[in-house]
Amino acid sequence: MSGFCLESMARTVRMRARIVEMLMDLGPMTTTDIFNQLNKHRGSFALKHGATSNQLSNVLGKNATFRKITNQNDVTVGLDGYAYPICVWDIDRDYLESGIYIRGITDKLNQPKPTP
Repeated sequence: MSGFCLESMARTVRMRARIVEMLMDLGPMTTTDIFNQLNKHRGSFALKHGATSNQLSNVLGKNATFRKITNQNDVTVGLDGYAYPICVWDIDRDYLESGIYIRGITDKLNQPKPTP
């Protein structure tokens, strides 16, 4: 399968762009917070058909645009009483500023912000 490129997959382009906008506006967020923002019924970051947790984890984990910033001490306690690690995500600004073209993201970053 020559010519196959992950950057050209249309389903994740919108999701990746929304996550970049979200992290730029709101700062570092946990996977759960990102998931909830994408699946809201209304909101500036909501996707029309939402996102599954598998889609979100693939986008966050397989793109160099995002980096995981988590400590070993960051845990949450579930309803069952067990502690689970929390993944906190942020944008890898060095990667974004390196000049690499990322479909759906580079164009939005280069657009001027609307003035109120």
